[in-house]
Amino acid sequence: MATRLLHEEAPGLAVSRQAAPAREAGTPPTAVPGSGPARAPLLLPGLVWAGSRATPHGSGLALAAGGVLLAGLRRREPQWRPDLLLLRLAVAAGLTAYARTAHRVVMLGHFHRQTHPTLVVSNHSHDLDGMVIMPYLYLHGPLSRVPRAVASQRLFEPGFLASRSPAWLAALVRGWNLDRILRALGALPVEDYPRRRPLASYAAEIRTRHGNLPLAAVLAPGWREQVPPGARLTALWGPRLFRLGQSPLPLSALADPYRQEIRQATRPRIEAQLAAAADALAAGDTVYLTPEGEFSDDGYLRRFREALRRLQPLAAEVVLAASAYDPFRPGRLTLYVHLCRLEAGRDLRTALAAARPVTFSQLLGAAWAGDEPLSPDIVRRRLEALRAALPPAAVLAPGLDRLLGPGLERMLAALTARGILRPGPDGLRPGRRHDPRFANVPDLFTYQAAFLAETLDALGAGLPARPGPARRAAARRG
Repeated sequence: MATRLLHEEAPGLAVSRQAAPAREAGTPPTAVPGSGPARAPLLLPGLVWAGSRATPHGSGLALAAGGVLLAGLRRREPQWRPDLLLLRLAVAAGLTAYARTAHRVVMLGHFHRQTHPTLVVSNHSHDLDGMVIMPYLYLHGPLSRVPRAVASQRLFEPGFLASRSPAWLAALVRGWNLDRILRALGALPVEDYPRRRPLASYAAEIRTRHGNLPLAAVLAPGWREQVPPGARLTALWGPRLFRLGQSPLPLSALADPYRQEIRQATRPRIEAQLAAAADALAAGDTVYLTPEGEFSDDGYLRRFREALRRLQPLAAEVVLAASAYDPFRPGRLTLYVHLCRLEAGRDLRTALAAARPVTFSQLLGAAWAGDEPLSPDIVRRRLEALRAALPPAAVLAPGLDRLLGPGLERMLAALTARGILRPGPDGLRPGRRHDPRFANVPDLFTYQAAFLAETLDALGAGLPARPGPARRAAARRG
């Protein structure tokens, strides 16, 4: 039975990153008004700043319009043109400056300048990942080899920029399509949600083949009754139906022959996109990939997608960019990124989990087994026990021991002031469990505990996870 479209939420950015050499059938010819490949990079950083100040994830526009810009021009473009080098440096430096001003970013390890095929693999918890890692790869790599970012197909469709923008900005950019700009700059798209896409995504593909059809005509019974009579496909990028257009729908919501056309075109398109990403890597480029393709909502790594299986054998070297956030730490959101090489023969998933830094937030989440009240003294003892149980191979966030020692009383007071901990007659207990900076995470305490449990399991340390998250993690592995 069809659910109500107008009550669906627009899909979040899932950054499984992949490739496509030429325009696919699903890409409409709409271009960004007044912005060709030469002019758009000068405009997009402003949108990045404005949008990232007003969106829950803080960096959605930055990833869409900033980090991907650093993917470089197509191979046939001269790599050493002074204007292009200056532009890349300016964008990379600007994004880095913004990220380090609005957030606290700590890089651990080093990315050595590569001239051979290198695959950089990162876990994915927040839009800030790509905003930090892609500029870093550019600034620390050879200028002759511009890193490539494999990105969600959604970035290349009209309406994406508006869907990640605050309301005042969305009204200005609803009809914008970054496809030609991103392709000209070398970004590599992939269809990462072939069975469930925004209605506007289906509509763009149908419009390319059949023109501006009535909207109701392309929907199956049970769905077509929910759209306004007389509305056509292009109305999904207008003010009245824009939210409807961003609603994710299953492929079964479409009527035939459109459903069959899209189903038959999807697999060949994905194959071509994966082949283009493989070609970039085989040619010696550094390729950045988040194989989960979406944010984790429970702290555990999600299933790795097909792109990793295709690309890893082509890489002369795999570099892990293992990231961890410290949301319970007061002040700006803190991101730690640990860069290290994948050892030959080691399982990538296990190595990535083990390389993630251990943070104060993870230990605090693990200190609470539930909602029971704890005195500050018990909290201290639990945190000390967790710290003592960490194996020598664990990567510790800088300053962790200081926060657990003389700084703990101040940390608990700050968490209480923010409402994350709630005081009571029997002690402290978790208060506000949701953080709008991690909109997809319902309980940040259990998330952080699960994150730590998986890291320690990968290190062979055996601190047990809570039963609920552990069962969910087992179901997601594979």
